[in-house]
Amino acid sequence: PRFTLIAISKSKNDDQCCSPLRDHHHAHKLVFPAYSEADLISIVQERVGKKVIDLEALQMISRKVASEGGNANEVLKITSEAVTNCHGSFTMEELVHELDDDHKPLVHVSHVIQALQENTPTTLNAVICTLPPAAKVILCAVIALCEEKGGTVEVSLITLKRLCMDATNQMFMADV
Repeated sequence: PRFTLIAISKSKNDDQCCSPLRDHHHAHKLVFPAYSEADLISIVQERVGKKVIDLEALQMISRKVASEGGNANEVLKITSEAVTNCHGSFTMEELVHELDDDHKPLVHVSHVIQALQENTPTTLNAVICTLPPAAKVILCAVIALCEEKGGTVEVSLITLKRLCMDATNQMFMADV
């Protein structure tokens, strides 16, 4: 019997995800490029049409998402939020009037700017979630040291390395 395992990762750096697979002789890795700005524009226009969202607004979303990895889910999420912002900015009468005008898209740059601001991580927790694992370990070690010593603490590089190793070992043991 033949066994095939397919691992899919949305991460740019999927070494951690696929590390158990690296040692196998027959492992093949297939990497797909991220979507470009033009690809993302096409995806949105295919899903919602060309008359709903202003091209300049769509370019703004696509440019931002393409520069951050080209995730199609992200461009659709921001577009959806912009449409929601647009819907909320009109009264029912204004919306009917806007829909009657065939030449003018409903969603404008202002709706996109609002959606981008709402999707930008501003909480400390959101920022920490975006850190790579090594940075999280260092942050935990420094916080533990500050809690232990209280207030502002000067720490040598050797002490920081030791704390990071301890934190890494504890994380590893918690996973076992």
